[in-house]
Amino acid sequence: MRMANKLRLRAAATILAGLLAWLGTAATTVAQIAPENAGAAIQPADGDIQPEPSPPSSLPRLDTVPETTVIGAPAGVGAPGGITPASTQVNSANLTPTELGNTGSSVTVITAEQIQQRRQFTVTEMLRGLPGVDVVQAGGPGQVTSVFIRGASAEQTKVILDGIWMNDPITTGRLFDFSTLQVDNIERIEIIRGPQSLLYGSDAIGGVINIVTKKGAGKTRSSASFQGGSFGTSREGGSVSGGTDLINYSVAGSYWQNTGFSAADSHMPGNVEPDGYRNANISGRYGWTPAKNFDVDFFIRYMRSDIQTDDGGGPFEDDPNARSRTDQLFMRGQMRYVTIDDVWEQRLSYNFTNQTREFFDVVTPVAPNSINDLSHQNSQTNMVDWRHLINVHETNKLTFGAMYYVEQGTYFDNAPDFGPPTALPLQMITDPAVYVQDQVTIADRWVTTFGVRQDNYSNSGVATTYRANTLYRVPVTNTGIRGSFGSGFKAPTVFQTFTNTTFDINSGLNVGSLAPEQSVGYDYGIDQPFFDGKVVASVTYFSNSFTNLIQFVSAATPPFFGYYANVARAHSSGLEVTGLVNINDVTSFTAMYTKLQTVDETTGLPLLRRPGDRASLGINRKVLNKRGNLNMSVIYVGTRDDVYFPPPFYSQTTVMLPSYIIVNVAGSYDITPRVQVFGRIDNLTNTVYEEAYGFGTAPVSAYAGLGFNW
Repeated sequence: MRMANKLRLRAAATILAGLLAWLGTAATTVAQIAPENAGAAIQPADGDIQPEPSPPSSLPRLDTVPETTVIGAPAGVGAPGGITPASTQVNSANLTPTELGNTGSSVTVITAEQIQQRRQFTVTEMLRGLPGVDVVQAGGPGQVTSVFIRGASAEQTKVILDGIWMNDPITTGRLFDFSTLQVDNIERIEIIRGPQSLLYGSDAIGGVINIVTKKGAGKTRSSASFQGGSFGTSREGGSVSGGTDLINYSVAGSYWQNTGFSAADSHMPGNVEPDGYRNANISGRYGWTPAKNFDVDFFIRYMRSDIQTDDGGGPFEDDPNARSRTDQLFMRGQMRYVTIDDVWEQRLSYNFTNQTREFFDVVTPVAPNSINDLSHQNSQTNMVDWRHLINVHETNKLTFGAMYYVEQGTYFDNAPDFGPPTALPLQMITDPAVYVQDQVTIADRWVTTFGVRQDNYSNSGVATTYRANTLYRVPVTNTGIRGSFGSGFKAPTVFQTFTNTTFDINSGLNVGSLAPEQSVGYDYGIDQPFFDGKVVASVTYFSNSFTNLIQFVSAATPPFFGYYANVARAHSSGLEVTGLVNINDVTSFTAMYTKLQTVDETTGLPLLRRPGDRASLGINRKVLNKRGNLNMSVIYVGTRDDVYFPPPFYSQTTVMLPSYIIVNVAGSYDITPRVQVFGRIDNLTNTVYEEAYGFGTAPVSAYAGLGFNW
């Protein structure tokens, strides 16, 4: 085995050296940026599968409404190696379409082109290496995946798809598990860092991840792809899109399966059984524009996954009988009306979600008097949102609205190892809310946005939040000086609220009502372009305070249950540094670094699974007359604390996870304008590492496939 590992490492090193040598020919030109290339943008490779531009229409579309352009606004860093133009429209930062270079918020945008360059299957992989973002996956593909923003918990990250709130209210903390979400039909991913409850209510404490799907336009276009690779992986996908001035449509789907590897770390004793995964995604976006000032849109995404799991992380946690199944349905309908003079826009929308999770631990054959473990969770949400945008003046945009949100869930757990079966009948929480925001632009160089919101959750009462951000572009140097300040909250979940009654009955403890978690945060930074914007450096300092955090408090007396209470406080602060170099129209380079400090103020210890240092380097290069593309990313994650519960007493023990470096490469080549070959290698250097203690990660692995479009 050792000899085999040495050979694999030697082969990987040889490949890496060759790739670096190839890419290095472009890197030597960084200091010699040719004036004639100034302002050149990275263009899609000839023959790449790209969405057609929307047909001209007198009705300004949601993602194309122009904003006042700040002169000299620099481009932004996207996924490692990717550069996002400053003119890219960002919908989520202000709820009004705003150019990326115009917002005072700290925003990263990943484009469809960057997704294609990376050749990854999931949204999770596209988020790795971004400033202020940590990704933790408890095992291989399909295992629970959490995303932390600026030190806030994964449950304090709001996830939105085409305006639909995706966080699951029946999970303990209303977490969204990213493991099921593939990149099918995605046009862009927007990451907004810092408290965002003004616009998005509960859960938007650390930040928001907003995902926008592709809109069909022009003649009908179709695509299909087939790929396979390590761990018995096969993935098939396809899409159809098109549109006219009257209708538009975009449909995509995929099926992904693999035999996997052990969720519990196979480098630890007793973990040898692989855990396979199957996932199906289908996504659709449909539009109807019967009049120039009126349109209707409908969005839908369905995801089904089936995965084998283990009992946990650490030695001897293999469980060949454990598995889980998830069904998720997200739908949104929206009507939009704009007055003839384009002064007043109204948007009325209705969202619906249904998420079901089942966990099994089936023993075959069933032993006498034994009971198979079974957990069943189901949640639904309904939301009506009536939003208004008034163009008070060409320098002033007023946004206000009202929404009514309902979440409900039911839970059943039949786990004999932890006492008698427990059941939570269908429970409901409601939240009427109102919000208002104003955006002011002065002299085309100073953009300021501010607003306030009030929610009234039926289980925890009123929560008032606010936010303000500003950006000033200095003349001559085009230096961008920006800052933001705001608050966030997280309402207690269905599970936390209504299981507290059960715990109270069982333990005899006096359990009070739960209050919302609260946060206050700010950031300020500088963006400086050089060489006509071909080189951009950015530095941001941030600070967040979290109070009233809800934690489970164990009972010290039989029957040893407990309760949830607002008992914790925490703080995070740090520095985000990014740099990009648009070397020429075929080569771009990005660098990102995050310094993070966190503390649990109730214990004085750092927050778990948040590394103090994290960095990434990326380079993307178009080759072979732009018919080929090569992307490489290097991701560094520093040391961080985690916990585990070793036998025989299973008491909590803190462990420090070591730092690691991961190298990923991806490439594609257009054989013809309609046929493309592509592939990627993950963990090129075969690094052994852990994202969460005791859970497995993939060794060096390779994937390749063919794509067709017509």
